[in-house]
Amino acid sequence: MVPSGKHTSQNKRIGSQKDKNSSVTVAGIILAAGESKRFGKPKQLLSWRGKSILYRTVETAICSKLFPVIVVLGANASKIQESIGDLPIKIIINLNWKDGQSTSLITGLQILPKHQGAAMFLLSDTPFVNSALIHSLLQTYFQERKPITAPLVDGQRGNPVIFDKCTFPDLRMLTGDKGGRHLFTKFPVSWVPWYDRRILFDIDTPNDYEHLLAEEI
Repeated sequence: MVPSGKHTSQNKRIGSQKDKNSSVTVAGIILAAGESKRFGKPKQLLSWRGKSILYRTVETAICSKLFPVIVVLGANASKIQESIGDLPIKIIINLNWKDGQSTSLITGLQILPKHQGAAMFLLSDTPFVNSALIHSLLQTYFQERKPITAPLVDGQRGNPVIFDKCTFPDLRMLTGDKGGRHLFTKFPVSWVPWYDRRILFDIDTPNDYEHLLAEEI
């Protein structure tokens, strides 16, 4: 197992999302440290359309030219790491995953390059987040350069979310199970209207997974 604060470096540069007029890049940090307590087994390894949910999320981040792509693991780390070991990513283990999502956010930020201009945080159990959405968020971020860029579906905030580096100190101060949503009242936000409500779908229970397999979303 990789200790917290250290990581396996499997990264091969495949491209980065940049503004033509600057060196700003957007990393992809995938939060996959939870134990899936409500589900009863690791959701990250659930199969959908021939691949695991997490594998698909990582592939989407890579294909969307986020760089680097970082996966934060915690519960069941060894088994999950094996399932994505062939991908060009960085993996870091959050040994404090039981203390809530904030610890995974902070762990992911630990290994960002010093020059990193922004990071997009993705969840590992939202299978309908695709490259089209990510590209739209990136385009808006580079056009408006607000501290936070997020999708909005029928008035409801969705994921993934881009946080500019100006928010990193505040992200590092989060505690417990608080996610980055607590920063939305402090920093200006660019909202990206999105047409597909399925991006709000996440897998919490076996019933959710059954609906996903039946494409009843």
